[in-house]
Amino acid sequence: MTYSFELKIPVKKAGATAFSCPQSNEYQHISKLAITPPMQKNYTFIKPTTIKFEATLLANNKTIPNKLSLHDYSSSQKKTLVNDSYVNGLDPKIISLSRKIKGESVSEIIENTYNFVLEYLQYGNPIDGLYTYNSALENKVTDCGGFSMLLASLLQSRGIPTRLAVGFLLRKNFKTKVFALTKLKPLTFENLSMHAWLEALLPNGQYFPLDTSIDWKRRKGLSQRSGGFGFIPADRLVTSFGHSFTVRVHEKNTTLELLQKPIQL
Repeated sequence: MTYSFELKIPVKKAGATAFSCPQSNEYQHISKLAITPPMQKNYTFIKPTTIKFEATLLANNKTIPNKLSLHDYSSSQKKTLVNDSYVNGLDPKIISLSRKIKGESVSEIIENTYNFVLEYLQYGNPIDGLYTYNSALENKVTDCGGFSMLLASLLQSRGIPTRLAVGFLLRKNFKTKVFALTKLKPLTFENLSMHAWLEALLPNGQYFPLDTSIDWKRRKGLSQRSGGFGFIPADRLVTSFGHSFTVRVHEKNTTLELLQKPIQL
């Protein structure tokens, strides 16, 4: 289905705002993009801006070939493994947990690790930012970002590269449905809820989607949304991939943990 959007980006006086403008990818096709005034470099805006576009949201449904093994990863793919304060496959606690999860092929490792995270964590305490893998590991109660960071760390400890998919869910309420169906008004940030999920890089170059937090809530009867292991429905808008971005504003570099909602700099 195609939706019309009008996103207003606020900017404080003498400041700037960072926002990653949605682009076409396997989750969506973006068309009729109009930015007023034009976007500045590094996804930053120095004055209030309105972004208008149409987005055809696409379902993403994939499977993992059984024949793929860890030995099939290329040296360049292995170089994409990330170890920082958010994701760390080298943490001894992560390695210890990962060794308890059975699996030899890539498909077995990803599926068994996915199911382990569903059992280990509980959804709760959502935040605007990004939970670290260690916070999720220690507290066991976390949001979509925490689910993703723990899953990423466990997979990367086995040598499977990952990346975070970041954006918004379309809210399931009457106003959003009416605007979407009738197109009387474009959708705005009021019709969106922040969300993130993980993608595992397969040796064949494809990214395999993993939405553990939605799956967890559905299994607990807390959500009727579909999506989870290998399947993402056409109900979300992606703004960026990855985490920890550097933007340069007023001759200074600023690190942002996520490019998701508009961030005042």
